[in-house]
Amino acid sequence: MISKTTFSSLYMRSLIVMGWLAIVSALALQFYANRKYLTPVHQGGLQISSHFSPLGNMSLWISPQTASLGATCLYPDTWSIFNEALSLPVERIESLCFGKVKEFRGSIVCSAERFALPFSASAVLKTSNGRGIVSAFYTYTDPVDESPHFESDFEFPSPNHDHLKVWTNQYSPDSVDALNSDPHLKNLGINASATFNRYTIEVYRNKTVFKVNGTVLEERQFMTGATPERVCFNSWFAKSWPRFYKDGIYETGFNPLQIQSVDINTLVTSQGGL
Repeated sequence: MISKTTFSSLYMRSLIVMGWLAIVSALALQFYANRKYLTPVHQGGLQISSHFSPLGNMSLWISPQTASLGATCLYPDTWSIFNEALSLPVERIESLCFGKVKEFRGSIVCSAERFALPFSASAVLKTSNGRGIVSAFYTYTDPVDESPHFESDFEFPSPNHDHLKVWTNQYSPDSVDALNSDPHLKNLGINASATFNRYTIEVYRNKTVFKVNGTVLEERQFMTGATPERVCFNSWFAKSWPRFYKDGIYETGFNPLQIQSVDINTLVTSQGGL
């Protein structure tokens, strides 16, 4: 039988242990709440250049998880290096993601770090020439980073083989429609799937500038200040594309999205880096 003295001693010890556990839990919660500042964020002074080759360094480019878009599961391990370019294929292979079987398997690659604003990401790439294959180059962050969802995209959908247009898309908490997305369909003046061209996304705290071969294609404003973002590429099949086409047709024998190089640099502005 436990005496009253022993019981009191055990009770006090349990209170002390519970107190320490509460303190540790509070510290852990505070750590998690501040995790957005502790996850890899590359601060100013950026000058990163990736030129893809069989001997190139892929440690800068990862995707920690599978993604899902339309009828496609996007996997982080389907890329390859071919003809001095990073190749992101799309295949008609049933794939499982988020508990659902999708008809297609696509590709996704993202930078291992987020980059402090303002920065520019510039990629020399050639889009896929497949019908309904979407090739995308974009900057991105979301609640996985303990951040609001901000995104600035070049997306190249095509119901046929011309690839003469691009969606510039901006996603932020204050974008115009219910999905917080505001895409614009723009004429490129080139066939993006026929030749390699340089596409640049300049990300400032309150705006994004899209450039093609050094010429401004569009400038978009944020009302809410953007946060550090990753640089990503993906490739997937879209059976339909709102406001563009409804019936995508998958065909074999097309070329994948190919990326020759990526350059990421800090931007210096007269407004003090906004």
